[in-house]
Amino acid sequence: MVSEIPSLDLLNPLWRNAKWDVSGIFANDKELIYFHDYFLNRFGIKPFSLIHGAPLCIWNSGRVNPKMQMNTQRLVDSLGNFIKRNIAIDVTFTNLFIKEEHLDDLLGNNILEALATYNPTGDNAVILSSDVLYSYIKEKYPTLKLVSSILKVSWEKGKNNLAYYEALADRFDKVMVHPDDSTNIELLSQLKNPEKFEILLNENCVRQCPIRHKHYESLSNLSLNYLGHSDDFENMRLKNLCVSDVALLSNTPKCTTQLTPDEILVAYQAGIRFFKIQGRGLHQSGSELMDMLRLMFREDALDETMMWEISTDFLESLAEYLHS
Repeated sequence: MVSEIPSLDLLNPLWRNAKWDVSGIFANDKELIYFHDYFLNRFGIKPFSLIHGAPLCIWNSGRVNPKMQMNTQRLVDSLGNFIKRNIAIDVTFTNLFIKEEHLDDLLGNNILEALATYNPTGDNAVILSSDVLYSYIKEKYPTLKLVSSILKVSWEKGKNNLAYYEALADRFDKVMVHPDDSTNIELLSQLKNPEKFEILLNENCVRQCPIRHKHYESLSNLSLNYLGHSDDFENMRLKNLCVSDVALLSNTPKCTTQLTPDEILVAYQAGIRFFKIQGRGLHQSGSELMDMLRLMFREDALDETMMWEISTDFLESLAEYLHS
């Protein structure tokens, strides 16, 4: 076991005031709750106060994974586990093609009702792309915050457009930056309110991807008929036109949109404070947890083995917990 260490000594000093938005509610609940409780109980650190994701739903897009299909009790339990820990929830209702006829979706409305009713932090929000859904939520659930999705920026070709981003910031409580703009220091440094913007750190996609909007179109169309495709997700995924992970990761860092520490630091120094760690579309949480350990906590340890010991202790105790 590692000795107790003051909380501030563990945080990454390069971006000590970063606000972490972690992916995985409804998908990786057990692992993420254990991560949160481990660092809170052992070191007095609340490692993250915001989580995002959504179960399979017409309104959802982004990551259509069959394990996100769940019954009502599991849905309630998932929401409750994070709400009682004062962790805000950004539900990802990012489908590009939501229209008026989709607004009566029972599951989507039940989730919004729950987030509006049980909102101890006041920060529960909806990440969205559809202006139809934007107007609906603003009128029916006015206490929920609204977040502009990466899908929206991509679909509306708002990349590298300062005026477009500022217009979004006037309408939304928070704005997701297009991944190709996460390293655009000229753009980031001109944002009037950079604290309203969030960047994605660990996406495995090609930089300047020419078919990103096609990928999002494919996923949104799939979500509109998710029950019809529930037994064939992997075959549908191949139609997203993406390169394989092997081809992508063989050419890092020039190819992948995963940000380097230097790139993260530049964004932080430009005033960005919200940082998103993705992982809800993966079949297991291991790589996301390793990214969380790598990004949230310091590498320049107080001694040579401190962070290695803490990480090892966490991972070993997590394995015991999951198999108990």
